[in-house]
Amino acid sequence: MKILVIHKWLVTGGVERILINYLSLFSSLNYNVDLLVKYDLKSKNFFEKDIPKSINYNFVFSIEDFLNIETIKNNRKNNFLSKLRYEKIKLFENTLFNRKIKLAENKKKYDIIIDFSEVLDKFIRYNSFSSKIITLRWTHGQLNIENRNRNNKPKYTKIFSRHTKVITICNEMKDRIISQLQYNKNNIHVIHNPINIKEIKEYSEQQVEDEKFINDKYILQVSRLVEGKGHIELLEIYAKLKSLGIQHKLYFIGEGENRINLETKIRELNLVDDCILLGEISNPYPYFKNADLFVHTSESEGLPTVLLESMVLGIPVVSMDCPTGPKDILGQNSEYGKLVPMHDQDSFISAVFELLTNRDIWLHYSEQSLARSKDFSFEKISLEIDKLFKEITQNNSNK
Repeated sequence: MKILVIHKWLVTGGVERILINYLSLFSSLNYNVDLLVKYDLKSKNFFEKDIPKSINYNFVFSIEDFLNIETIKNNRKNNFLSKLRYEKIKLFENTLFNRKIKLAENKKKYDIIIDFSEVLDKFIRYNSFSSKIITLRWTHGQLNIENRNRNNKPKYTKIFSRHTKVITICNEMKDRIISQLQYNKNNIHVIHNPINIKEIKEYSEQQVEDEKFINDKYILQVSRLVEGKGHIELLEIYAKLKSLGIQHKLYFIGEGENRINLETKIRELNLVDDCILLGEISNPYPYFKNADLFVHTSESEGLPTVLLESMVLGIPVVSMDCPTGPKDILGQNSEYGKLVPMHDQDSFISAVFELLTNRDIWLHYSEQSLARSKDFSFEKISLEIDKLFKEITQNNSNK
């Protein structure tokens, strides 16, 4: 089976980590896979080293192209000439990208083309693939079609209708798309993000550069330091936990443009010695393994893999019930971890306090975490993927 996967870039991010997992999974199934990446960001290609050797990959635009496009984009509101220049560079970018896609399609005669990060949305609205090619659109997050963005609904309706199938990563997301777009439920499938349990456990045993961090008692949060992750709210929650006598430190793993705001808030709350921003860490799993608790306060997700990575190592999770994902992982009634209503700080504090002070409850959720994580294993998801791909290719050949 020949497959082309198209993705935006290889920077640090949850979707990129999942991309690597899927490439490994496809490789283990002996699929013939090519990866086309839109932007080559050189030193920021965090996951390039993790691409399986059996996967052929190429970039469309260099880092110089990317920086030039971004500069023109950021200056587009300066004057009419700047706006005109932006429209011209955007047209050039779209034309070249579309040409690369059509060239790849005609050259390799793929069975399946996968848009893994919505990077084909503009292309597929105005272009079509051969009827012999199956196209799949992976959907990792919410569609931007509510309130002020409701005018986007016709756009997404057209995009989704032009794909053979749509893949969502959790049931809640599937239900929303069917409801919002009146989409055919037979053309949408739920495939949970796979996690490599064996690899996570192996990496968790590796040594860290500075062991003093993992020798302390701590609560862990892992995500990019950007707006929408609820970091400020988490700091406020943590400050209240400290006032209740909790001695654990709070570690953040990740980097992003919101770091300065977090540092300011940490100083305001007098938590400089207790809240540690560890930055980007190539192997975070020893930190997962040695944490007493994983906490998650994001305002929106797809299917947060960090929850599963923690659960693989038997570390209980407390998460806000953001749309979408945490509920699919932890259970409607907190069967596999503590699920807290969005922005309910008191309930979040109670859940964390209970797990850190009641060993029996901690052990219960540790065991439940280990059991639940197996539902997202490579082995299980591989069977689901292989079955789906064989079914849709067979159906397509019978047309």
